[in-house]
Amino acid sequence: MDKNDCIKIGFISKSHGFKGEVKIIIDDAVSDSIKIEKLKTLLLEINNQLIPFFIEETGGEVPVIIVLFEDIDSQDKARKLIDKSVYIPTKELPKAKKKQDDLTSLIGFMIVDKTFGELSTVLDILEYPQQLLLQINYNSKEVLIPLVTPLVTDIDKKIKVITVDLPEGFLDI
Repeated sequence: MDKNDCIKIGFISKSHGFKGEVKIIIDDAVSDSIKIEKLKTLLLEINNQLIPFFIEETGGEVPVIIVLFEDIDSQDKARKLIDKSVYIPTKELPKAKKKQDDLTSLIGFMIVDKTFGELSTVLDILEYPQQLLLQINYNSKEVLIPLVTPLVTDIDKKIKVITVDLPEGFLDI
């Protein structure tokens, strides 16, 4: 399957148990939309190709899902899948496209810290496993702010402002 027709939903973090199960960490950007129990297959990126793996059993809750794939029946086979990216066809996750569009709409928003005031505008949203980061330029340095609730306290789309509460020394790093 073509990668352009798919969306990355997470990655395999480690094996689980002795039957060949794996733990999949689901990305925050799609976690609200994932209905893993309704899927029959997941696509794993192996050697830059998306390979379908058929789901036999699922467990756990988003953001950590435990999956047993057909033909993966031992810990050794499961370990070979660790750190592999997990994808699904975009058509299986219609809300994910909208969610990603919502995230890119934050580009250009002003970042305002509760202590320091206006910092900069959002240059980009960077997606890393388990983390979305707001990229800004502050005092001629690139600063990455995790898009998580303890740090991001409010997003006002009307006035295009993201309010943050950064810990002391965060901007000095």
